[in-house]
Amino acid sequence: MQLTWRGIGFTALVLAATAGSTAAETLDDAWRLALAADQRLAAAQARTAAADAELEAARAGRLPSFTASSATSRWRDTPAFDFGAAGLPIVLPLFGGSTLTMAEAQITMPGFSGGALTAGVAAATAARTERERALQALVADTKLAVAESYVGALRALSALAVARSTAVSLRAHARDVEDR
Repeated sequence: MQLTWRGIGFTALVLAATAGSTAAETLDDAWRLALAADQRLAAAQARTAAADAELEAARAGRLPSFTASSATSRWRDTPAFDFGAAGLPIVLPLFGGSTLTMAEAQITMPGFSGGALTAGVAAATAARTERERALQALVADTKLAVAESYVGALRALSALAVARSTAVSLRAHARDVEDR
């Protein structure tokens, strides 16, 4: 039922567009307009782009990763161990000065994962292929519906021209009969 209503709407659009102009649009123009306006197609393209990103993320999981961080702390009073609670009058500073700077760098290499990384890439590749094929099928379905509607509109215009020609011919025949 959805294709029928879309077809009726497109036929009305073509008839309205061609009724007011001298040149009818081409089937390629109709396809271009329909594909540009179809929100289902835009959503399918977004899903395909997301599948591309998921595939790249799955491939990146096989690569080493590098992280780095640093931190600096500055104190008015240098932190120290105070052994006063143990009855010893000893205070030992933790480090010299009032500033502590720490840095860390880490490289992570993927190890043996029992085939999980390879399977993840294969699954992402399959999902990407499925999304691309679904997009192609949607484009084909839309083009088919537009083509059916376009041909229907052309047939309707042709039938209208034939009906007008027949009406002119019948009027002329009626005049000829009345004149005899």
